[in-house]
Amino acid sequence: MTAGAELFTLHGFGGTRVQKIARQARANKAMISYYFGGKQGLYQAILVDTFGAVEDRFETIRKAQDGADVRLRRFVDLLASVASQRPAFAAMVLREVLSGGRQIDDRVWPLFLSVFRLVRDIVEQGVREGTFRRVDAFHTHLGLLGSVLFYFATVQFRQKLAAEGKLPVKLPRQDQYIRHIQDLMIRGLARAESRRG
Repeated sequence: MTAGAELFTLHGFGGTRVQKIARQARANKAMISYYFGGKQGLYQAILVDTFGAVEDRFETIRKAQDGADVRLRRFVDLLASVASQRPAFAAMVLREVLSGGRQIDDRVWPLFLSVFRLVRDIVEQGVREGTFRRVDAFHTHLGLLGSVLFYFATVQFRQKLAAEGKLPVKLPRQDQYIRHIQDLMIRGLARAESRRG
């Protein structure tokens, strides 16, 4: 699955050939067909495995009794951790969204939606607690996931530019960027009187 994830990340579903996956995995096409039912099955298995890992880790945040701001920080930390540990994750999600979700089936869709539900629950909790102002949870979801996923999907691009001397700024460290996004989101969601302090 690792070879498939790498190639799907680089070339997308349509641009990835089973023969190339088999070669990179040091397997044969028949094995991919036997275990996964072909390219589509392999792609779905990678999505289910990836989103399943995300879902399992987010369950701890769902059950946490912490305030919304703490839960939001933990959400961003865990999202970053998954994206860091699974380099194909961010690019695959973005590619899939850009393709109109053509490869998201009934096994993947609930996992995909559960990420939004968690963000929505955290935002609604913050509004109830009085720490967050009323905002559209979907807008928050788009801004938050877009920022984090784009950061991880473009790591190699930034490194290439830096190596060629074409990046006019210092490469951001992952921990600094994640802390920046956490602060940006929490301060942006804070009620006006909370932001003054």
